[in-house]
Amino acid sequence: VDISPCKEKKERYWTMYDVLSFGCLLVRGKWLNLTDRDAELGMLRHIFSIFLLLPNGGTNKGALPELSPDFTGSSGYVSSKSFLSREQVGQMLILLVDHAIFRRKVDSPIRLDDMQNEKKKNSSDYNDTPERTLDSATASLLGLLPPNLAVGQAGNRVGLDILIDHVFNEIHSKNKNADDIQSSLSFESFLTWLYDSTSLQLSERRIGGLLLDLQLFATTVFGIKPLAPKEEWVLISEVVRRYKCRYPESRTAKRGPLGTVWFMVQASWWKKWITYVKDVSENEEKAPTLSKIENTQLLVDNGSLALRPD
Repeated sequence: VDISPCKEKKERYWTMYDVLSFGCLLVRGKWLNLTDRDAELGMLRHIFSIFLLLPNGGTNKGALPELSPDFTGSSGYVSSKSFLSREQVGQMLILLVDHAIFRRKVDSPIRLDDMQNEKKKNSSDYNDTPERTLDSATASLLGLLPPNLAVGQAGNRVGLDILIDHVFNEIHSKNKNADDIQSSLSFESFLTWLYDSTSLQLSERRIGGLLLDLQLFATTVFGIKPLAPKEEWVLISEVVRRYKCRYPESRTAKRGPLGTVWFMVQASWWKKWITYVKDVSENEEKAPTLSKIENTQLLVDNGSLALRPD
């Protein structure tokens, strides 16, 4: 997202503080002594601050939702000065739909057609059509489609303004005291809209897919280890699931395409890790300890790093 107010391109970078803050917020919420719900709210605050940087065609004060020193939940957020304009809400919906389409594409098996159509026109058509539209099937999967609209086949379009109106209508149906009007969205109302389906898992919510990708980015790119073993299990399982979907097992390539580089892990340690993350998730007080990765059984006995031939 280009956050510079001027037209000139300026070099931007993150300091180590930015990297650690981002990573710890997303995957080490318990380090801050937060409950699961409050740690999740911290992530949502970060997402909301990103949405505040989206192109804005309306009036937006641009203030971020602040975190009070005695943070205890959603009431700890000062959101009265933080609003998404109607234009930014539309941009948010475009981002979520495009992200879902992108994930569906990259998590599917590689096909020749995909490689040939790599430069295919962007699905949102946001800047190219007088009437802005989005894919209705994807919008429905994300819970963005009004219930009175029938879900058509993939490729059918729905007007962006219809989806924006549905966001505000849902908020007011859940909270009659919401102070938002049809042209702005506060952080508190953003939470009301997001938790419309509270029974669903995080990855199944409206911005859950985006949050999950940010968590994976924090761990795999920035190297921030999740503090909670339960979160380790969720993220590693997601990586394995995506890889298996992208590269299904075949007779010629049982573990991915030829040339794939793997880091070997001893099977006995891997089984201990699975037991560890599951036991800790169920009982943190009596959970077993876990040693560092141990691969000595994979190596020859002469002290070298060569793999055993068997």
